[in-house]
Amino acid sequence: MREDLLTGIAEIADFCGFDEAKTARLHRQKLLPTFTRARTIYALRSQIRAAWRNEPAS
Repeated sequence: MREDLLTGIAEIADFCGFDEAKTARLHRQKLLPTFTRARTIYALRSQIRAAWRNEPAS
């Protein structure tokens, strides 16, 4: 799972191919499968890929 984890808006944005402002906006609007722990935003690569394919994450 460690290699699946993206930490922070910058890393998530880089993976998605978006700029940081757009990624932060998508996070706030709950349009990206992200979660927050201790004021840090995280995402899982597998969940983002599944969301783009409109499939449930495994």
